[in-house]
Amino acid sequence: MSVHQLIYTSRAIAEFSDTVLLEILGKAQTNNEHLKLSGFLVFHRGSFMQLLEGNENEVLAMYARIQRDSRHTDFKKLFEDDVTERAMPS
Repeated sequence: MSVHQLIYTSRAIAEFSDTVLLEILGKAQTNNEHLKLSGFLVFHRGSFMQLLEGNENEVLAMYARIQRDSRHTDFKKLFEDDVTERAMPS
């Protein structure tokens, strides 16, 4: 069974406090677990980088939802492909 992977970067619209970042992370973890998505999220100096992996339809739907999030902009898709196994545990 293949796993769909997508890696993107984006830029934050405004500064995020540690509290807001933890809220984003908590919500992402809950949503991703429910949708059987795995990956990682990095935030550094106003930029995000995220790997999403799982079922292709779920990955693409999540990416579309993230792109509609008004807290960030300047999305750049760095990688998208099917792979044989997950890079991150689910």
